[in-house]
Amino acid sequence: MTTRIVLGEEFDEVLLKRVGKALRSLGGEVLDHQWGMGGSQEISTWQVRVADSVLTIENRTYMGLSIEGDDQLVVRLAAMVQERPGRLAAWRQAVWTWFATRILQR
Repeated sequence: MTTRIVLGEEFDEVLLKRVGKALRSLGGEVLDHQWGMGGSQEISTWQVRVADSVLTIENRTYMGLSIEGDDQLVVRLAAMVQERPGRLAAWRQAVWTWFATRILQR
């Protein structure tokens, strides 16, 4: 079966680099790349072969960065590019904890 997952915002350059790194680590081979613009929308699409599967990576204005293809491969790739623990993740957790303890418990 085929699955499509939106990984994040289209302007997230760090995420796009993580997708590229993950694809390279899986032995991905770019088969095709297309770019286009229509009005205020920009779209980049890559067809990437990984083993016996072909993934479609799409970066589209207002829609985000998405991957589509074989269920297991899409889920595996999505897991590989999830946000790594770091300062931003720690900051988000701290803010959420503060919000949950101060605001939600009223």
